[in-house]
Amino acid sequence: MSSEKNNGNLLMIPNEKLISLAGKFRIGFESPASNAKSDQQFCRDYLHSMNWKLGLCLLVILVSGLFVSGPWQASSLSIVVLLILWPYLLSGLGTGFSTLAGWLFSALYLLANSEFSNMSIESFQSGLFILAITNVFGMFINYSHRCFAYRLFCRNKSLQQMAMYDDLTGTYNRRQLIELAEREFKRALRHKTNLALMMIDIDHFKQVNDTYGHLAGDQVLVRMTQELKTHLRTEDIAGRFGGDEFMIILPGTTPEKALDIADRIRHLVNQVGIDCAGEVICFSVSVGISTITSATGSLLELITDADQLLYSAKSSGRNQVRVN
Repeated sequence: MSSEKNNGNLLMIPNEKLISLAGKFRIGFESPASNAKSDQQFCRDYLHSMNWKLGLCLLVILVSGLFVSGPWQASSLSIVVLLILWPYLLSGLGTGFSTLAGWLFSALYLLANSEFSNMSIESFQSGLFILAITNVFGMFINYSHRCFAYRLFCRNKSLQQMAMYDDLTGTYNRRQLIELAEREFKRALRHKTNLALMMIDIDHFKQVNDTYGHLAGDQVLVRMTQELKTHLRTEDIAGRFGGDEFMIILPGTTPEKALDIADRIRHLVNQVGIDCAGEVICFSVSVGISTITSATGSLLELITDADQLLYSAKSSGRNQVRVN
């Protein structure tokens, strides 16, 4: 009797901490990759849950195999608890299937033990073993599907980065800048708020490329980006519009405030020196600023005005700011 009781306790597994952990692993395992805190965290959590999942499934196979070989005499209650709880926690085929399978096999077991059934207990035990094996295969199928989904997620994320950001500077590219500028332009019109658009061009950039090489020119572009990121507000949007030209979108900014920001950037850039093969490269910028007015009919007009003001600054001697 004591042996039967101990076996029953073993099969019921009244370890609440283990059950809680298994439940958490199931929740984490079924969470989409897009909800992960980071790619690395997703991989760690995913592999950790898979290790526990595999170990628990193998335990079910071991217990089921011992049932088939028949050395244990287990109580009906412990068998029912095992069939309901463990398939729910361990099945790689999904919660719905595992819950249904657990109840179904529990019912079959009780039916096999009743005096009204011709079903042998050995047939039921074999069915339990098959269910455990199915769980393991289902788990690996699910794992392969999720690995494929994760690889697809990473590739889509990489494509998204390529579509939105400039490879060299890491800022928004022209396409994304236009999209964001259009959004801010419509918002400014809708709420009747200020909006300034700034076009910045590096003076004599072609001369830098011709004299020091394109790698030096790349360093200038990267350093220019760093200066912009350091001295702009969090709500401002900056990116590389093309070549050596940058666009900055300044929501809620008056012409006077935009002029102050542009002058500050220009003065800071004048103090920058880039070391290249023992020589220091210094550069300056010209800036054109257009602001939204009642006469501004479209974003294209706003960009065109800023471009014209930029070229006015360059034709007037460079290293200047022009605002409408």
